[in-house]
Amino acid sequence: MDASTDAGARVLFPGNPSPRGVSALPRASVGRGLAPEHCGTRELLEIVAARRTESSAGAWDFLRRSRAPAAEWAELLGIPARSALRVACAFELGRRAARSEQPPRPSIQTPRDAFDLMADLLRGRDRETVIAAYLDGRHRLLHLHEVSVGTATASLIHPREVFGPALRAGACAVVIAHNHPSGDPEPSAEDHGVTERLVAAGELLGIPLLDHLVVGGGSFVSLRGRGAFDSRTQLPGSARPGHAGPSTPSAVPRGAGRAAADARP
Repeated sequence: MDASTDAGARVLFPGNPSPRGVSALPRASVGRGLAPEHCGTRELLEIVAARRTESSAGAWDFLRRSRAPAAEWAELLGIPARSALRVACAFELGRRAARSEQPPRPSIQTPRDAFDLMADLLRGRDRETVIAAYLDGRHRLLHLHEVSVGTATASLIHPREVFGPALRAGACAVVIAHNHPSGDPEPSAEDHGVTERLVAAGELLGIPLLDHLVVGGGSFVSLRGRGAFDSRTQLPGSARPGHAGPSTPSAVPRGAGRAAADARP
């Protein structure tokens, strides 16, 4: 093996001068930067083991022995026990990856879904805190993010703090919620104004704000249900414009009890 190949191999696996070891790894593996998808089965085994193998077996013989113990790999490949253990562990990791399944992500289809998802993050806060839920195209959760923490009577919500993380997460839609430490979820004039600005920013960016919940005292009010939104970005289970969103009876403003009951999932 020429000096340049040997030097490149030793950079990848330092501290192993054995002539049967790192310096004997295939030139192609080093030249391709060890991209696994570009390596053959034997090359992958040699990279994991950090040793050149002495076996004449083909790729199928290696793969059908994927459950072989380390001792069998040592005999088959002609490698030390420590290197054989690496091979056995690599196959076990592959089996675990194949068995693993991503847990189902929560889906936000109604204001109640959003409240159930974010209420615990706002409970007990003594300052107004804004939480954003970033959703994919089917309104499944991608990411929850604490947007800002304000004062006891005011939240600090700016479109860049809401939609910056949405762009980085590749979100298709956003739902935000903030708490009223007083326990009264009745939206303020400022809450309505902030919502209008966020709706406009979301339309400009193509990431619609689906709802803005005000949470307090274990209940909530949906600003979409209060008419702060138009119908173009409506959650499937939202109340009709002009009505309060779903909430507990104690949080429903006077005259809105019937509308809130209609909107409750």
